[in-house]
Amino acid sequence: MKRNALWIKSILAVALIGAGPLACKLPSRSTDSNEEMAVFGEAATAGVHLTTQIEVPRASGKAKWIDVEPLFWVPDRIMGAALVEDQQGFEVLRLVLTSAGAREFEAITSRYQQRNLFFMYPMPDLAQPGKTKPCCVGTYRVNGIVAARVLDVIPDASHAELEMIVKDLNKKAGNK
Repeated sequence: MKRNALWIKSILAVALIGAGPLACKLPSRSTDSNEEMAVFGEAATAGVHLTTQIEVPRASGKAKWIDVEPLFWVPDRIMGAALVEDQQGFEVLRLVLTSAGAREFEAITSRYQQRNLFFMYPMPDLAQPGKTKPCCVGTYRVNGIVAARVLDVIPDASHAELEMIVKDLNKKAGNK
């Protein structure tokens, strides 16, 4: 009996060790386009098994820890996207959520109080031409439960990058 228990524990240990490297990669989906924006949450504890580091702001060299699993895929949850000026005159990325997206975002903000959400988008990798790498293109600070269909995201991307992202998101949402 002890021998069987030891055997089962050994198999489980090998399976968990083998799955470890898989959990360290940012997720991707197979779709007709590689460019999918996803929302990731700031990790509650840094450096644990299901977290990874990203550079935020992108040009700063400062690192933040995020959960490796996305909270949701943006194209699946929006009706449209636009670049608008906020009340202070700064450019923001405005996402108009579907009703299902608004409910999901409300549930997410109830769990991520006083933490940041990071909007990741595959951007061209300058080190490897023809390839992309996930980059943070916007952040959202959760200061309370958000029950809204319009979401303004603080961008961490150039105006040209934001225009490309908005065009792509609108195309995937069925807008022209």
